[in-house]
Amino acid sequence: MTRTVITACPRDTVQAIAQTMADRDVGWLPVMDGETLVGIVTDRDIVTRMVVTGRSSLCAIRDAMTSPAKSCLAEDSVESVVRWMGKQQVRRVPIVDASGRLVGLVSLADAAKHAEASSTSLALEKIVRPGGEHNQRSFHPTTFAN
Repeated sequence: MTRTVITACPRDTVQAIAQTMADRDVGWLPVMDGETLVGIVTDRDIVTRMVVTGRSSLCAIRDAMTSPAKSCLAEDSVESVVRWMGKQQVRRVPIVDASGRLVGLVSLADAAKHAEASSTSLALEKIVRPGGEHNQRSFHPTTFAN
């Protein structure tokens, strides 16, 4: 698990988040409202939900993020996290503690280093299948209440 996590705020602009992603060489950020994980934004979200539709880069990132954010618990086993990633068809997952505070993130690469080869292989097969709940065709904008 990566414990040092760069985060975004729902009010940050798309331009600022895209710049952060470029500067830090990351393609995914958890979106936090204070201590609460409220969404996830990927570079692909920015392209497909903002750029393609002609939205301004000065819009708030809440307009591009996937919400609500799904997460796993810090006490979950590596194998259960990998299975969950396969079921959800995601390559990264935020990890929260029992009180819901973000404590890190697990990527498929992190999981591959520590999980059994068979469970990682099975999860990867599911993750790379087309479709799934998080594909861009299933996006429905949500309103974030300030």
